[in-house]
Amino acid sequence: MTIIRSAVGLGILTKEVRIRKDLTFFEKILICELDSLTNNVEGSTDISNEELSELYGVSESTVKRSIKKLEKLGFIEREVENVNYINRRKITVKR
Repeated sequence: MTIIRSAVGLGILTKEVRIRKDLTFFEKILICELDSLTNNVEGSTDISNEELSELYGVSESTVKRSIKKLEKLGFIEREVENVNYINRRKITVKR
């Protein structure tokens, strides 16, 4: 297990994730970042694709594609709720 310290907290990068050949380096780091952001009372994060894009220097389309892939592979869950006609996304890391 590898622990990565983020600006927000600590994220866990498990051996299971590290050795996956079907995940890019960015996708592995993204799991760890989302894990650090979900270590809160709610257990989820509402960080935007734009924020993740700026943080890691990748395009928003790369972030979007990676989040969809991580959800499809079962690493994260996304929940979108409409609040006052504005969609808000919450991401939870499955542990």
